[in-house]
Amino acid sequence: MSHAVLPQNLPQRARVRRETSHLHQLRLYPLYLLNLVHSTERTYQKCNTLCRRNLLRLTGQARKNRDGLRESGKYQFAKAMSMRSAERDPPVPIPPSMHTHREPTPVISSSSSDDEEEEDMGSDPIPAFVLPQPESPAPSPDRSDPDDDDDDDDDEEEESEEESSGQSSDEVEANPPDEGEKVPPANVREWTYRDIASLPNAERKEWFTACREELEALRRRDVYDLVDRPKGRKVVKNRWVFDVKTDGRKKARLLAKGFSQVEGEDFDKIFSPVVCFETVRLIMALAALKDWHISGLDVRSAYLYGKLDEEIYLEQPEGFRIPGSEHKVFRLKRALYGLKQAGLAWWRTLSESMKLMGYKRLTNDAGLYIYKRHSDGELVVVIVYVDDALFCGRDKKLVALLKARFMKKWECRDLGDAKEFLRMRITRIGRKIFLD
Repeated sequence: MSHAVLPQNLPQRARVRRETSHLHQLRLYPLYLLNLVHSTERTYQKCNTLCRRNLLRLTGQARKNRDGLRESGKYQFAKAMSMRSAERDPPVPIPPSMHTHREPTPVISSSSSDDEEEEDMGSDPIPAFVLPQPESPAPSPDRSDPDDDDDDDDDEEEESEEESSGQSSDEVEANPPDEGEKVPPANVREWTYRDIASLPNAERKEWFTACREELEALRRRDVYDLVDRPKGRKVVKNRWVFDVKTDGRKKARLLAKGFSQVEGEDFDKIFSPVVCFETVRLIMALAALKDWHISGLDVRSAYLYGKLDEEIYLEQPEGFRIPGSEHKVFRLKRALYGLKQAGLAWWRTLSESMKLMGYKRLTNDAGLYIYKRHSDGELVVVIVYVDDALFCGRDKKLVALLKARFMKKWECRDLGDAKEFLRMRITRIGRKIFLD
């Protein structure tokens, strides 16, 4: 019996064909995966579009149903209330005897009038002040020098005369209010000069001392010149603003009414940059990390240092007009609080001065200045927000030296180790700093 003999190379050919098919499949596998991904993505987009359409349709339908229910509820509520009122108060038939030609006489109840008067009194929370006029002509309230203080003997004589006669001193334009007169508003910032004049004698003198300090600062900084009223120019008005600081000090500011300024004539650019709160927190974190010393100060009447390029005229302050020159006005040479360009003028003056003292201003934050000592590369960072400043550095002597130079350039109030900044308390315990 003969057996068929297979060729010897048949298994090898089968293996070659099999391997070739495997290689071909491996080459096509990435294309297969790519097509699968594309098809999956298209399917996902279609499903997402359908879901979004269904969601929008359901949302619109829900809104319509809600509006319909709301309207029907309002209608049902109004209908129920009308039925309830009709059941409670049925209409009263008018008797024939009342059908006359006489006009009905209105009946006014005392309770309703009292309620209306109480409502009128409550609708006006700020009382209107009607200051009494003195029976005899009072001395002129204006002074050529409001900051000159009288001697102690003169003050005692004036106080005794005021207590006996009930009249105010020559600094007050009106008599103090009687016991039955209304008191000034509760918020000190809403007070006016007339409100200050109506206070008791002791408190009134404290506020007038604050006003004299403000006028002395204006004179010391050479802020204005007394000139004749110009023709064809609008004169900016002013007002007194009063405040009580966190430490209890009474502060008076003479503010210009900037809303009366004319754009293009009295001012051009008004934006003034300040340090960001995020920068302040970052420097505080850096000070805690590197154990820096932090010292603060406050520039007194900082805006008065700003130089003005525009020609601005200001009315004389109320209560301190110069006798014999009431018709004259102030020509401002430096910025005053309330002017639209006051902040910008102070920032420009400060930046120029800090540059001359060797500081470099940060490009991304205009309220941050950095001083670097060339000998050892020691850094001092200064944070400035309008008139408040913090000096931060590792070398305590260098911080004190730079702070002394700054205070020599500007009239400042030394705050020592920083305890507060921008109404934010700074509590330091070891190498930890707490802000609140």
